[in-house]
Amino acid sequence: MENISYHVAAGKITKELLHEIFGAYFEGTFDSEEMKLKIYEAISDDVCEKNVAKELVEI
Repeated sequence: MENISYHVAAGKITKELLHEIFGAYFEGTFDSEEMKLKIYEAISDDVCEKNVAKELVEI
């Protein structure tokens, strides 16, 4: 969670995504692949990396 707070402060994680993250945490689904990819896409700086992540979701 320390990493999440850092990226919130840096402006990379939106309020909406933070709400999803806390909801998933309390529901016990925080470790799902879907949530990990959403967080990865939010904190990723490279557009190419984001495209690879989207392709992985589609597979």
